[in-house]
Amino acid sequence: MRNPFWQYSRAKIACEDVLVAAFREHTSLWVLTHTDDFARAFVPLLGDVRAIGEPFHITSDSVLTWRQVVDADIDAAFERLVLAHR
Repeated sequence: MRNPFWQYSRAKIACEDVLVAAFREHTSLWVLTHTDDFARAFVPLLGDVRAIGEPFHITSDSVLTWRQVVDADIDAAFERLVLAHR
């Protein structure tokens, strides 16, 4: 909602505009984590009483631009397509 009358709304609009521009330019940064990697870190926490109430950040160390994510998906899809038609 674009409400130019409240300072909060103007600040929110400005932030959204920056985020949308970064996304359109494919410069926003993303971290992808495979489910196996997440499970490997998460499952041991389930039985650990020391983990109760503690924050955890489980992600990959690799930071990618959105363009890199899309390119990797395209490469993977193309590889599967080529293998399927051999």
